[in-house]
Amino acid sequence: MVLLFLFGTSSPAEAGGSAGGGGGLAVTDEATAEGSEPSDSDDPPEVPVVCTTTELTVPQRGRYESGGYTYVFVDARQFRFDSETGASWVRAQKTCRRGDEVVSGDTIWLLITDPDPALVASILRDRAAREIDPPAPALSPTDQGVVQLGMWLAVDDPGPYEVTASAAPGSWVTARAELSQTVFDMGNGDVVECTGAGDPIPDSALDSADPSPVCGYTYRDLNDGRPYPVTITSTWTVTWTSSRGVSGVQPPIVLTSTLDYPVVEIQTVGGPAD
Repeated sequence: MVLLFLFGTSSPAEAGGSAGGGGGLAVTDEATAEGSEPSDSDDPPEVPVVCTTTELTVPQRGRYESGGYTYVFVDARQFRFDSETGASWVRAQKTCRRGDEVVSGDTIWLLITDPDPALVASILRDRAAREIDPPAPALSPTDQGVVQLGMWLAVDDPGPYEVTASAAPGSWVTARAELSQTVFDMGNGDVVECTGAGDPIPDSALDSADPSPVCGYTYRDLNDGRPYPVTITSTWTVTWTSSRGVSGVQPPIVLTSTLDYPVVEIQTVGGPAD
């Protein structure tokens, strides 16, 4: 679609010109340049300057960040997003002509007042991935394990992460990330998959040698005097809703942390008294 502008006015992005819906350009009435009004002079009327704005075709794919903005290439179109405010723009070309003569041409960012909510949700998902902390271990025993002593495996549960972006009054997208799974690689080839943040040990089990029944583990051997390299991977499920009444799911966020976990062996010394 084509957007027509009066020569001498500010660019669409500067003037608040916008594209709605999925990013298509709006259309305004054609305007004549100043000085083109009829006059009593015998001079011919000045040819008006007409400016048109069309979206650029961009062959790239993917996304990148620069100058506080996220740039996304979708279906040969380039978008710019501000994840803090929800403001969105599409790359466009503004060309001004007087008759067949090209007066000027500029590449601009055209503001979108009602952007595709799925695109906004993808930006919010990336923001969540930057702001959610890697998993913090909450193991029991805490400082070191003991051969044949059951463990309770968990990570600190920060609760759901939620963020909303509003591109314009009445237009919003909310993304929500929830910790759905935590996987513990125990450093010896064994892997324990747990729901959510795992299973923190309750006070009632502090004196028990049994592992958690739902997210537990027991080391059977030492590691030649070295700690076990434990890797913890948390997976966050990301869903979104919008003011348009549509919703969806974004790719999960996967975060990882590691720790060296010593394991010792306790031996019973002595026997029955004489």
